[in-house]
Amino acid sequence: MATDVPIRIGVMGCAEIARKVSRAIHLAPNATIAAVALQENT
Repeated sequence: MATDVPIRIGVMGCAEIARKVSRAIHLAPNATIAAVALQENT
């Protein structure tokens, strides 16, 4: 099912897996990273 509607994705966390996932999202033709969040317990 191909579509021209952009898929906006939010990434929770900034660890190595988030870097790998963001690279995959960047390579997807209709996906974009809309937000990145980090929870910090201080």
